[in-house]
Amino acid sequence: MTEIENLIMDTMLRNITQNKNVSLKELAKQCHVADSTIVKLSKKLGYSGYIEMYYHYLNNNNIKTSKDVFNENLVVGDLNEAVQDFASIILEHAKDKNVISDGAKYPLLGLYLPRKLRLFDIFAAYSYDYELLDVMHFKPGMYILIQKRISNDMALSEMLKIAIKKDYHIILITCGMDDFAYSDFVDMTIQIQEDASCPIDLWEPKVMVFLEKVFAEYSRIVYLGDNMNERN
Repeated sequence: MTEIENLIMDTMLRNITQNKNVSLKELAKQCHVADSTIVKLSKKLGYSGYIEMYYHYLNNNNIKTSKDVFNENLVVGDLNEAVQDFASIILEHAKDKNVISDGAKYPLLGLYLPRKLRLFDIFAAYSYDYELLDVMHFKPGMYILIQKRISNDMALSEMLKIAIKKDYHIILITCGMDDFAYSDFVDMTIQIQEDASCPIDLWEPKVMVFLEKVFAEYSRIVYLGDNMNERN
């Protein structure tokens, strides 16, 4: 490959590993080349065009990340269905107010998720202050509750009551649903698969790998939508 071709590939892969959606025009701008130069490279490598090449490397990066962390199933149930459903919900509420809560027990996940959403220009606040859910001038979006073991403490109960009343789309990420008083009001439950034989707790990394898959799917949906608009 030529120096320019290597630059194009390195730039595309860097965007992918940083979970940045990059269109043909954006990549050409970053590399200071014509769109046709990238299209010619993709065909030289055996792809029908840039889109096929881009998603081939995007999917490979996503699969590699998952396999490197662990080989167990991520979730209880169909992983692809869970990923696609969650990505669709994010797309639906991309312009709404979204709140993430973890009951102050998993701050790493609670901080990671809103920051990740903001990379896609999606408003998301991390808080266990239930009054945040009741701000009138925002349109309710997602209320994402992240708890390995669900508890029915007072603060959590207050947040859920307001989320239900205000018609938030409630998403629960957990390992179990035993004795959860609000299970009937949850719109989507992601149950992370546990491995009792594993000597370390993989709860947080498993949640993160699952969410990375969701954002990869979200990028695919948004990119395909933008590409269709460009064609039309």
